[in-house]
Amino acid sequence: MQMQQVLIPTILIAGLIFFNNCGSSKSGGHSDQASRSVPVDSPEDTSSGGYLSNCNIIPANNLDLEGPVSTYYNQATGTYVEDLIRIKFNNYPTELISKDNIYLQIFPWHENSPGNPVYRQTAADIYFILKGSGAQLQAEPVNELSKGTIQSLIQENNMSITPSQFFSSVIMVLDGIDLTWDAITIAIYNTPGGTATDYVNILLPAFDADPNVYATGHLASSLRQLHPWWHIKGDGYSEADFYNLSKNLCNGF
Repeated sequence: MQMQQVLIPTILIAGLIFFNNCGSSKSGGHSDQASRSVPVDSPEDTSSGGYLSNCNIIPANNLDLEGPVSTYYNQATGTYVEDLIRIKFNNYPTELISKDNIYLQIFPWHENSPGNPVYRQTAADIYFILKGSGAQLQAEPVNELSKGTIQSLIQENNMSITPSQFFSSVIMVLDGIDLTWDAITIAIYNTPGGTATDYVNILLPAFDADPNVYATGHLASSLRQLHPWWHIKGDGYSEADFYNLSKNLCNGF
């Protein structure tokens, strides 16, 4: 799916399409090829019971990466776009904007057979849209983030910001992340084609807000442990409780 087909009809109402309520009913379920779920109804509709989280946050990591991750809800059409994922860096490695050789890439992966994760060999396509206006910064995606990438985007769009203000000014949209992928790895490199110096794994929404329910459909312990509420799975919360907790994961995003 081309990014232009999704964003063009929504740019004029950009302030509306970025939903803040990150829970939704589970009416979408799984398709035959799906590793994760995507609701097909309004983010605020919980009439069908069984709850999904449409939001996650980047877990604690050595990269100093922080920020929310969410499904993409197109309010103009009232539908979720299944192969788009929204992500924002509220914090990031300072080397990314200060050193020429440092770059970051994002790879989707799934683990249908426990202990055997399968990574896509090509990095995810990334588009940038301005926070607030929704204006798209580029016609073609990039598949890596670096000092050079950021400087070029700022210059080409005549943005009156410094590289250190870039990530607070934009939202990233990952394209081509269809339902077969369970998670993404954000990896940082200092040598082209080399081995990542560090990385962080993130469970992709939408997923069952209740980690106990999620575990029944995902046998891989690596996926279960990425669930944001896995550490409190035995604390007696109900599905509705976990759903309400999940609504706070992407506040203001």
